[in-house]
Amino acid sequence: MDDPKCLEVPDLILSSTPICGNRPLLVGPDSGYLKPQQWLEGFLEHAGGLVHAVTHHVYPGVTLNNWNQSSTLDRVLSDIGWYVPIVRNGAPQAQIWAGEDGPTGGGEDGTCGAASACGTYATVPWYADDLGIRAKHGFAQWQRQDLIGGRYGLLSIPHDNEFLGPDDPVGIHPDFWVNFLWKRLMGTVV
Repeated sequence: MDDPKCLEVPDLILSSTPICGNRPLLVGPDSGYLKPQQWLEGFLEHAGGLVHAVTHHVYPGVTLNNWNQSSTLDRVLSDIGWYVPIVRNGAPQAQIWAGEDGPTGGGEDGTCGAASACGTYATVPWYADDLGIRAKHGFAQWQRQDLIGGRYGLLSIPHDNEFLGPDDPVGIHPDFWVNFLWKRLMGTVV
């Protein structure tokens, strides 16, 4: 583990909330980038017994040019292949959640890039497929990057400040309907 500060989290939780029933739930780490396997293993070695859920952070790079290719839909499988066993070994009691997920990384402006598929029908196959893949591999929850605002969101508003005014229209992106149908057809389980 590269960041020793992370190792202080379990001690902080134990010392600040010594009565077990009053402890906050520890959710994380969101291991999406640099040396994620080593980082996750190191964190769980020290905090695995306290972790309620471990989150997986991934953006598979869905664009208008690749949204209908099976290789795009399958990108998450290589991550899940190492992620789930590490969590089961280091924190067997923990749930696995899809944490910060969206079709593609979009940077600070939320546009998802020039060939953006965000907010279009092109992300529907990815979203439905990803919900199913993660459910099949034991993920208990799936969190979308945004509910509203930006182009990641399931809902859109007409400006970038993510403040909804009383007269602002709310748009519904196609992925919203994947979420809606999943809940109606599959229930509340990922």
